Amino acid sequence: MDVNPHNRSESSIRIVVDDKDFSLAAEVERVRRLDVGAIVTFVGTVRDLGGNLQSLFLEHYAPMTRRHLRRLATITKEIYAVDALTVYHRVGTLYPTDNIVLVVCATQHRQQAFVATQHIVESLKTTIPFWKREKYIQEKTLKWIDPPQQKI
Repeated sequence: MDVNPHNRSESSIRIVVDDKDFSLAAEVERVRRLDVGAIVTFVGTVRDLGGNLQSLFLEHYAPMTRRHLRRLATITKEIYAVDALTVYHRVGTLYPTDNIVLVVCATQHRQQAFVATQHIVESLKTTIPFWKREKYIQEKTLKWIDPPQQKI
């Protein structure tokens, strides 16, 4: 993919909620700029700690989810002086080892990028309205997952 690092016409915040997988390389190139000194990425995957998970189903209400993600990204951008960022969250049926979320933060200095990325990742778990349901192989059961409690 050819990306002109001088082109600032693209929005500095990119929010995607989709059932399709993402390209890590393409998303990193999307935030690359001449004044950026650090690009930090986080890729979350579906895990199966007990070897019994068949699938994970993520559901959401699109207008609310996108509004919350946009607000989180905007606040993070302002607080941590982020030059460009992407939050890409998958929905639908996912399987163990599938990618589930991508956060990419580009800043002038590495510390800002690390802290901003961590802030978004932690906030995704507690403030963004996604509903998760696990389907297990052995029990042939479904289990809705409660979100972690928000830290105050």
